[in-house]
Amino acid sequence: MSEILYKLVYADTGEPALGGRTFHAGQVFTCAGTFNNHMLERMLSILRDHGAVVVVEA
Repeated sequence: MSEILYKLVYADTGEPALGGRTFHAGQVFTCAGTFNNHMLERMLSILRDHGAVVVVEA
């Protein structure tokens, strides 16, 4: 099993987006790390489907 390296944070506060906080349409997240993980891609897709903005950083 390979290690998964990524970081998803709320852009407004810089807090890790690990669940427990609701978000609204247009909420901006930043995501940086390794993007070869299906579960991460699915999570980002769900956020986008609900109107969140996900900024992927190199």
